[in-house]
Parts: sequence; structure tokens; C-alpha cells
Amino acid sequence: MYVLEALTLLRFLDQTGSQSLALLHGPLINQFVQYDDEEPNFLPRMSPAFLKERLGISKEMVASVVREFPEEMLWCHFMSIYCYAINRLYSYVTPIVGVVERATGCRLTLSILDRLKEKHIIKESYVDRFKEELDKYDITDEFLFGCMLDEGEYPTPIRLQKNPYHRARAKWQPLVRKYPEVNAIILKTSPTQFPFRGRA
Repeated sequence: MYVLEALTLLRFLDQTGSQSLALLHGPLINQFVQYDDEEPNFLPRMSPAFLKERLGISKEMVASVVREFPEEMLWCHFMSIYCYAINRLYSYVTPIVGVVERATGCRLTLSILDRLKEKHIIKESYVDRFKEELDKYDITDEFLFGCMLDEGEYPTPIRLQKNPYHRARAKWQPLVRKYPEVNAIILKTSPTQFPFRGRA
């Protein structure tokens, strides 16, 4: 389960203090707004005994950071614990980077286009046409930036919101608002390889 990687890193930092850098295998923030306590993507609550005995996490600790879980009994639900772990990790000065080796989709490209449109650098009609071409030819961030970047190059990091709160059920929206945004980049490390996507 994705939350265990975040919890393991949190435990490590709690025990050792800040480090010069921490790398996670995979996204730093995952998209989880649909994985709550209801069907069709029901996830059960995590065991309070496991959280306390194995990770030293109590209800009081989670409540001090999250506060927004919809019901008292849901303090140990996946959504609450993930929110707790990520916000605690963000409180450390240690730079934390999620490294995605095989990125899919074009979220970074779409975010850049939307920012350019918001700043009136390009017209909405151009953005719409560009998006149509991305869909038509199934162009991903990996492919597009793999063609554009030289070895060692990367674009300016851009903020991404992986869990838009309005997509969560109403009772979970206040908690999902606390899921942090990430700074996303894509880095070409070799002239013959597609780039890696990173989030910090």
C-alpha cells in the first residue's frame, strides 16, 4: 500500500532527523480522492494497534495534524493517515523527491499549457488545438520532453494538484484540501533514454 512508503520514510526521519535528500520510488503524491470508505473503491480502516505498536502513531497525533477527518472512527482510515504522513513529511527541511521512471499521460504538458493560457501568453484556441493533437497521436510527457530536451536539461518546475478536493466525496473534501501540491519536473539524464519525471 502506498501509504506505507510515506509512513516508513516518516519513521526514518523521525528517528534520524533531517537528511540532505530523500528519494521515493514512484510519485511523491498519489491520486487517491476516490479511495475512501465507500464503494466502489472502498478501503478499510488501518489497524489502530498496528499504527501505534509498529509506527508509534496515535489518534491524538493524527488529529493534531489533520483535524478534518469526517467521523471520529475514520481517524485511522487510509485517507486520514496518508494526509497525516504527507503533511508531516512536508514539515521536514529534507528535500523529498518522488522519481517516476515510466511516466504515463501528459499531466505536466497540460499544466504548462494551462499556465501559459492563464498568463495570456498563448490563446485558448491554440491550447485546445494542441490538446487535440496530444490525444490524436497519444503524445505523453515522456515522449514530448524526450524529443525537446538535451541531456541534463529540465523545464522550470510547475505546481501540480494531484487530488482536487472537488472530486472527493463531500465529507472528505476538507481533508483532501490538506493534501499538498507538488513541484513537478521532467529531467533528461541521457541522450538515448526518455526522461524521468520527479516531484518534490
